Amino acid sequence: MSKGTKTHFAPINTTDRTDEIEESSPMPLLSAFTVAPTIETSRLILRAHKPGDLESLTAMWAEPAVLRYVRKSPYPREEVWTRMLRYAGHWLWMGFGFWIVSDKTDGRFLGEVGIHNFERDMEPEFSGTPELGYSLIGAAHGKGYATEAAKAVLSWFDSHIDLPYTNCMTSPDNIHSQRVALKCGYEYLRQSIHLGSPVAIFRRRRVVASSP
Repeated sequence: MSKGTKTHFAPINTTDRTDEIEESSPMPLLSAFTVAPTIETSRLILRAHKPGDLESLTAMWAEPAVLRYVRKSPYPREEVWTRMLRYAGHWLWMGFGFWIVSDKTDGRFLGEVGIHNFERDMEPEFSGTPELGYSLIGAAHGKGYATEAAKAVLSWFDSHIDLPYTNCMTSPDNIHSQRVALKCGYEYLRQSIHLGSPVAIFRRRRVVASSP
């Protein structure tokens, strides 16, 4: 686990790496966790989603800065609520999922980060392989929060989930998101198509901590 991270239990290289893709079977429950454990970093607190987060998340998913590479129109409130229910179900069925990200100093909502398996109808690299995702409010962009939160999540995931790889998918134009992925140890894998739009796919190998 990276220094300064505590867990409380209650220009891109475009080399094609397609030859490293391994087919995976659908995932069983992979940990004993059914809700997100609280994780602290030097500046952030990552915690489980709560029903009261609906308004903050709805506001975030209406921000042009957040939607720029995702879609043209804001997510309706009811669709955001459905996303939250999906996050809860992810922990119950998979043993991993998403966290709310907040400022450690004042508790201010900053966004969400996590690892999910959406069983995307794509190429073999998305068959049973989880993927990292992160979305922060516009005011939190450019401060290193996404990288800090994502590294903390990946550290937790590596320690608790015995899977060799995770993926990360971004818009080919979203250079800032790609930089976060690269800083977290992901490598460019290939370009693909998802729901009719081009996407850049990255892959990271699990890091297993050495014994003392």
